[in-house]
Amino acid sequence: MNLFEEFVQKWEAYLNQDPVIQERTAHFKSTLAEEKALVELEVEGNGVLTVERKGRKFEIRRDKASLPLLSWKVPLSLFKEVLLGKERILYALLDKRCKLSFDTPNFSHWNGVTALEIILSACEMVRKSPEMKRLAEEL
Repeated sequence: MNLFEEFVQKWEAYLNQDPVIQERTAHFKSTLAEEKALVELEVEGNGVLTVERKGRKFEIRRDKASLPLLSWKVPLSLFKEVLLGKERILYALLDKRCKLSFDTPNFSHWNGVTALEIILSACEMVRKSPEMKRLAEEL
């Protein structure tokens, strides 16, 4: 298994253990369908990932989503900077090297913040774990 695959596996496990993201997706303000693709992430040189809900669990699969809530195509170097806290996520999303799109009718205040929380959870995981920080640095 390569470093990126290992990172993705640990990220999926982290999402499924995070009580905040679990609460956000179960909250009455969330209008996300049970099988909704929340984030489609294409990291340069590492293919496309889709983070979606399957019931009350999160799954990260290697495939394009039909209509993700948020889609972000990002260079690996910038993604690493975001993970390591060297670049702010909001600035990175708007970086000219990236491509960003939304499922506009469904990207409400609540759902949009939930999609951003998916990405921020990866940053939080890296910040909290020396092992994950090392892994992110080596990507």
